[in-house]
Amino acid sequence: MTQARKPVYHQDPGGHDTCGPGGCGGSLTVPGSFVLQANNAFKYILNLPIAVWGTDFEAALAQAKQTGGIVMADFSATNCWHCQLLRKTVFDTPYFTFWVQMRSAVRPIILFRHEIANFGLPDALCKKCDVGVQGGTGFPSVIGLNADGSERGRQVGFGNDTLMWQWLAGFESAAALDQSP
Repeated sequence: MTQARKPVYHQDPGGHDTCGPGGCGGSLTVPGSFVLQANNAFKYILNLPIAVWGTDFEAALAQAKQTGGIVMADFSATNCWHCQLLRKTVFDTPYFTFWVQMRSAVRPIILFRHEIANFGLPDALCKKCDVGVQGGTGFPSVIGLNADGSERGRQVGFGNDTLMWQWLAGFESAAALDQSP
């Protein structure tokens, strides 16, 4: 037999009632309601499709210019273990899709992926963005770009998913502060 839940009014950290009925506008919460809301949000996130990355660099820049957005460019190699791990643990997750959706509500993020086959020689785009060339950065390289192609920030390599999420949080903060197209 389950007991009915007793409504709880605002409480201090010691668990003492600070408002009571009628105080604080009489607002109350039922214990467990936050958990139910969190479970629903978690289910929503888990059911999101994997984010779609474009493969046309000029189209990504044009879309960024048209929407006032930012391009997030992922430069990787097909046989790069760190590149594939970054993709599997961060980019190809519903959490990343959710992050892109929420971030794009403030300023659109256009996803662009450029993949080199088997650590091949860097092509013109890699050279243009200074990735995989002598004196440049290696793979994976994730670069934030303005619509004109100028660089906003760069993350090179992949230590673990926590470090990448920290970089994404910084990317988000910088993008939110700078609303100039």
